[in-house]
Amino acid sequence: LGIIEYEPYTLLKKAAFYERHLEEWGQKRLGFTHKLEWNSDTNEWVREVSDNDVGWSTHYLAAQCFKYAVTGDKQARAEAVNFFDTMKWSEEISSIDGYPARSIWAVGERGHQAQHGSGGLPAEWHVTDDGKWQWKGDTSSDETDAHCYAVAIFHDLVAKGEEKERAEEHFSRIASHIIDNGWVLRDVDGKP
Repeated sequence: LGIIEYEPYTLLKKAAFYERHLEEWGQKRLGFTHKLEWNSDTNEWVREVSDNDVGWSTHYLAAQCFKYAVTGDKQARAEAVNFFDTMKWSEEISSIDGYPARSIWAVGERGHQAQHGSGGLPAEWHVTDDGKWQWKGDTSSDETDAHCYAVAIFHDLVAKGEEKERAEEHFSRIASHIIDNGWVLRDVDGKP
């Protein structure tokens, strides 16, 4: 028996539904949001560390910023700060000033890494010097747009004191990388 009925939802109630879903299904990790994929070999859902984890995560960051601006919810502010720190980390881990990684993988973690890159090319995963992490290169303009959008929202709606300075510095590093490299992103191979 199926029953279809109308249940009124406020925007806050709808947001709570999706936030609970992210938590209960384990779709948040290291300050990123992720999709899950069914693994028929192991009969379980596994996390994909994808092409666009940082980009997709900036939408969650912006949502938490808007939520904090409207409600003053301290948990929303804490989530926004955490996700901003992770977004900033994605630029710091790449070893190229102003060049953000698309995704970050903890060596040995469960799940799987994206095996494709931009334009159908193979994925570019780079190991950090300490061997603990891999970061995905071949960053695209949409990833960079996501940084610019989210850092501006974070700066204007959430950041206080030193956080504002860190947001400004992050934006400046990305913009400087693009300008200094002939208005393109340049990956570790020096190619746009």
